[in-house]
Amino acid sequence: MTRTLFLMGLFFSSSTFATKACPTLKVDQGIGIVSAQCPIGEGLWSKKPSPQGGAFWVQCGILDNLPSAAFRQRIEKHIANNADWVLKPEENGFRCLLGPYQAFNDAVAIRDKIRQEPVTSDAFIRQIDYPEKSSSQSTKAQHSTKKPKQTLSKGATVRKLDPVVGLWTPKPKGNDARYSIHQRDWWRATYLDAKKACTQSGKRLASESAIRRAVSRQGAREQFPTTIPYWLNSGNVYDIKLDMAFVAISDTLTLNVLCE
Repeated sequence: MTRTLFLMGLFFSSSTFATKACPTLKVDQGIGIVSAQCPIGEGLWSKKPSPQGGAFWVQCGILDNLPSAAFRQRIEKHIANNADWVLKPEENGFRCLLGPYQAFNDAVAIRDKIRQEPVTSDAFIRQIDYPEKSSSQSTKAQHSTKKPKQTLSKGATVRKLDPVVGLWTPKPKGNDARYSIHQRDWWRATYLDAKKACTQSGKRLASESAIRRAVSRQGAREQFPTTIPYWLNSGNVYDIKLDMAFVAISDTLTLNVLCE
């Protein structure tokens, strides 16, 4: 009985938290637009959900503008209720989100469905931080007199990101390897450094489909340097000029970096 009440309380708290923290500010084309401050947690990808975490979002992409009719059709045929679909404003467009779902299995089911569509083939799950945990951590931080421990090694601070056609590129620092074009410095990094930089910024290395979509947009190709390939989240390499992904001969190559 106690366990049942606890689970009910957890469900209610997460649901209430998501509703209060992400109110719909307006509805456009039948889709709710939530606050830019709406908490969406971090991507799970291959990680297991945290038992202390909250509800789950399914990220269905980054859009430059409001979704087209074709995109809407691809999404709506897989969801039972359009209220489960919201758009979160970003610096240069919108983040497409489905949820929040209280059960991880429900999020997995929706993710797997929309991954069948080419435009959302790289959909992934995010978990919202549990409010009580965040609150207690915040309270402890306010009352603590101890100096916080250094969690990042020297030189491993979070990098600033530059938006590039719905994706982001970490900015180079100091004597970092770089490639300059169109008045932008592109950071060149090894696979591990590239992956770490995206993760520390709450994102992940871009997938092949994400880069292809970005480059295929009208007038976008000129914004991407094509002399040096890009790391993919899979550890492979993508060459924009050849429109081809291939296995890297070494993960210590210094290549261009894009996050999504």
